[in-house]
Amino acid sequence: MKNLFITFEGIDGAGKDTQLHKLAEYIRDDDWKVLGDKYAHLWIIREPSLLTEPGRQIASLIRQRDVSAKEAADLYIADRKEHTKLIKETLKHSFVLCSRYDLSTLSYQMTQGMEFEELYTMHDFDKEEGCLKPDLTIVFELPVEIALQRTATRNSQKECFEKEDFQKALAEKQQYCIQKLQEKGRTTIVVNANQSMEEVTKEMLNKIKEIFPTGT
Repeated sequence: MKNLFITFEGIDGAGKDTQLHKLAEYIRDDDWKVLGDKYAHLWIIREPSLLTEPGRQIASLIRQRDVSAKEAADLYIADRKEHTKLIKETLKHSFVLCSRYDLSTLSYQMTQGMEFEELYTMHDFDKEEGCLKPDLTIVFELPVEIALQRTATRNSQKECFEKEDFQKALAEKQQYCIQKLQEKGRTTIVVNANQSMEEVTKEMLNKIKEIFPTGT
């Protein structure tokens, strides 16, 4: 089976990074024959990537001030296009697991007032120099109130988007974007993140197995 590009999405506090690492462990497990085996190679990444100048710019800006939808979209997508070149090369020998990708940009910038089709078109998915479509997008859904309780315990500096009203609007746009991406043929699974960590992992793996049955 080919190496897969899998992205992890969800509002802040949904636990996507924890589950990314849980899937990484599972792919490497001796008994895991769905996505790989104990010899599987993995590259774990996140966006903004910090590997490109646009990525470093947006990562710095969102911690300093409010960023306009267009300014953010331009930088995120420029970063993603450059990042795609590295992802394509890595997929020749490794699985790629990415925390945040296009669903985040679509959802966040729609919440700030941009339109889905404009944002989607900016990615140039069907062009050689454009962004790469993930083989699978895993979305972790969690009530905003619980997500905010989780993020409140972090010691890291808050971003300008970590406000209740924004996060509630974001959750609604995320639902809309999932549907639109599925209509465009994107393979997406939604996982209930309002469970114990173990239960979330189990649900995630079961849904992945439905898409990639053992032995394929």
